[in-house]
Amino acid sequence: PVTEGITGQDLVEWQLRVAAGQELPLKQEDIKISGHALEARIYAEAPEKGFLPATGKLEAWRPAADGAFHPNFPVRFDSAVREGDSVNDFYDPMLAKVVAKGKDRADAIAKLTAAIDKTRAVGVPTNFQFVKKAMNHPAFTSGDVDTTFIEKYGEELLRKEAGWTHLAEGIALAAVHRCLKEGQQWGASGAGGAPWAEPDGWRNTGEYCCHVPLRFHGQEAHDVRARVQYGSARDFVVELEEKAEEGADPVKAGPISISDARLETDGILACVQGKETRAEVCEYDSRGGRKLYLWLDDEEHALSQPRRDAAAAGAKNASGRVASPMPGRVVKVNVEAGQKVAEDAILAVVEAMKMEHPIVAPKSGKVSELHVAMGEQVDEGTVIAVIE
Repeated sequence: PVTEGITGQDLVEWQLRVAAGQELPLKQEDIKISGHALEARIYAEAPEKGFLPATGKLEAWRPAADGAFHPNFPVRFDSAVREGDSVNDFYDPMLAKVVAKGKDRADAIAKLTAAIDKTRAVGVPTNFQFVKKAMNHPAFTSGDVDTTFIEKYGEELLRKEAGWTHLAEGIALAAVHRCLKEGQQWGASGAGGAPWAEPDGWRNTGEYCCHVPLRFHGQEAHDVRARVQYGSARDFVVELEEKAEEGADPVKAGPISISDARLETDGILACVQGKETRAEVCEYDSRGGRKLYLWLDDEEHALSQPRRDAAAAGAKNASGRVASPMPGRVVKVNVEAGQKVAEDAILAVVEAMKMEHPIVAPKSGKVSELHVAMGEQVDEGTVIAVIE
């Protein structure tokens, strides 16, 4: 595709012509090179976890272009997946090749960045944002790139802005979106036309507040509680608070005014602090709770509403349960029940997508439980062992 982008030739057509016994339509000296082209390979993987391949269902897959170059949008999106498809561990996790052509390197990078910004992929982790940051890094834009690029700049590329208050308005908008969706569902449930079934927050006891617990997934996970005060069916005041550790003050933001809020097919439109704001939202239920993705100014932000039982399971995992980070096949078991192990000792090895992934002990202790055997197929989250 890159060669086709800068030469204007259809190389697949050439291959078919040759296979049919025809001659190549052009000689090498007849081929003209014009502009610059770049290809980004998009994978279902988690860059922040050492680029571990990921599996799951593509809850949303909306590419910014199709599999051809167009004069007004010179981006080509080659992909064999569709929304609703499952990504499993039996095949390579590549989702797409995105190719952009421009008049020069900077123009091609800008067009490829725009394509990534306009693409929506939800349900499995991807390297979209990492690719975007990488190709806009000064070393990459200047062409100073070699095989040590990620080694040199990986930490910088993976770094996210600390805390959550920089996205306070976005989190508040996500909370209002959740309240409106719940009100919509409640109204559709046929509550007999009772006034409290109307999604306007009316109560005969006075003002009504909706409390929405949200987890913001930034550099670290932050559990933020949103207090959504109804003014009317479309007007709200939101206050946000993250409980702090014992002895420390909680982190707060607000009040944030959100008025004339209305749900759209793929998001929410509202006036936030006096400024008209549109956010795309995609949410779906998962094993750990409700996942919610928010796009503001084409920047993607991940939130969730963890289930209570999932939170309890997380607490148990912190006590020494070691789970597989992905589905795969156990190709090596290095310990047995009752054995003492040191922190970071390799307990087992899981093979997935032609790669071996060591499962290590989170702390020193004794293997009180061993749940897998050599050759066994495991899912993501399967408990491998318990360390006490």
